[in-house]
Amino acid sequence: MKYRLLSFGKVRDRHFQALIEDFEKRIGRFVPFEATVLKDAKIASHVPVAQVQEEEGERLLKAVSSDTSLILFDEQGDQLTSRQFAEWIGSMESWNREIAFAIGGALGHGTLVRTRAERRVSLSPLTFNHYLARLVALEQLYRALTLLRGMPYHND
Repeated sequence: MKYRLLSFGKVRDRHFQALIEDFEKRIGRFVPFEATVLKDAKIASHVPVAQVQEEEGERLLKAVSSDTSLILFDEQGDQLTSRQFAEWIGSMESWNREIAFAIGGALGHGTLVRTRAERRVSLSPLTFNHYLARLVALEQLYRALTLLRGMPYHND
């Protein structure tokens, strides 16, 4: 099984990018992992939010095959504890197919992507910008993998 994280927009702060890359490497020690950064849509005040979301959604869906399990990190998703998230990830490992986790752009996910997703998971009741959401998502994926393998990263 392969894990992917799909997100929008290049992180320009090198310190922030270094943290993201660190967690990507850590995850890659446990499972085949790929991070894909998609081009974000240009946001203008005269362009409706739904139009931007759908444009980004089309890009995202082109990046995943039809047999890939698509999981959204979405503020309206299920709120899970880190341990519940790990248990759920563990249950998916037997599926033997690619799992793509996706973070929306600055305006979030649109209807097109939400309809295709197999599950939506909230990272927090708080709203994060999509760059911070990427870092939090990676940390939670890493935490889940260490929990599943009985490693001492997670503190109860």
